[in-house]
Amino acid sequence: QEEYAEIWRVICQGGKWKGIFQNRKKNGDLYWESTTISPLKNHAGEITHFISIKENITPQILAEKKLKESEEKYRVLMQTSMDLIHITDMKGNLLDYNFAFLNHLGYSQEEAKYLNVRDWDVKWTDTQLKEIIQSLLEKPLLFETVHRRKDGLIRYVEINAVGVEIRGEYFL
Repeated sequence: QEEYAEIWRVICQGGKWKGIFQNRKKNGDLYWESTTISPLKNHAGEITHFISIKENITPQILAEKKLKESEEKYRVLMQTSMDLIHITDMKGNLLDYNFAFLNHLGYSQEEAKYLNVRDWDVKWTDTQLKEIIQSLLEKPLLFETVHRRKDGLIRYVEINAVGVEIRGEYFL
């Protein structure tokens, strides 16, 4: 009710109101609409009518809701997994990770923003890392490697890595 009162306050004072709200069809179904409402004035400057331009945006709202739910599922699955999960770009820059991976390496979230696979994987030379990264675009690999934690502790790990293309960009 307060929102409708605000709409009427704005347009009755000669202003234009623009917003999104949920409305109800005559059959009782709910839908979302983007609306602009403006007053129409006569020659004396008095408001005589209101004009409303509406667009049913229910499909967009539902798609956004579905996307948010998907993102939340991704986050929950990623962060609750005990497996070490991380995503890098083709240059080896760390883009995303779960807490298990970060704890494994001993870095903070702030430090993780600047990490590259060369910072923790000490088994391979730069040339070998580039070759491995490139080969992941062709097929997934299962291999053993050596990680060095921030504190210098060495850990031997088995990696299951795959390259993926998302909207023309490649990630590991």
